[in-house]
Amino acid sequence: MAFTLPEQMVRTVSIFQGLLALPVLLFTAAVALQALAYAYDYVYEFTASMFLCLFASGIIFAVWIQRSVRMSRKVTLYFELAKSGFATAIWLWLILDAAFGPGIHRYRGNGPRKPMVLRAAISVIVLFILYYPTLAWAIFDQKLHGEAVPASERDEEVDGEREPLLT
Repeated sequence: MAFTLPEQMVRTVSIFQGLLALPVLLFTAAVALQALAYAYDYVYEFTASMFLCLFASGIIFAVWIQRSVRMSRKVTLYFELAKSGFATAIWLWLILDAAFGPGIHRYRGNGPRKPMVLRAAISVIVLFILYYPTLAWAIFDQKLHGEAVPASERDEEVDGEREPLLT
């Protein structure tokens, strides 16, 4: 079954979403494994890296499922909500960690907080370019077309058949 142009554009953007989440997944998984080796010193780094790794893997999983299966508009909306939610959670975690987290981080070095917060704040551009437009399209598509139920899947009572076929 062929995809419409907007559907194909969203599928293409979802590839870039997954490719963007892949380095986050790999890097935070490596930091988590390294912090696990020294668990008595780096409990916070392990916890933070594991949550970031789970959020990134959630994005990659959603992209993989969306690429594998043709979904209804409602399910597409749910997956876009999940991807945007995970991406926003990663962004919020990083910006709040840069602003209020412990001062020593192996993956950022010991430096002033202002440049770290500024870099994390500027990264919101990625959310507005890659994640939120696909969510907006899914919401618009759901509201515009709704969830059309084929005639074969409608309830039989709606069609006027109230008696069983074999009596």
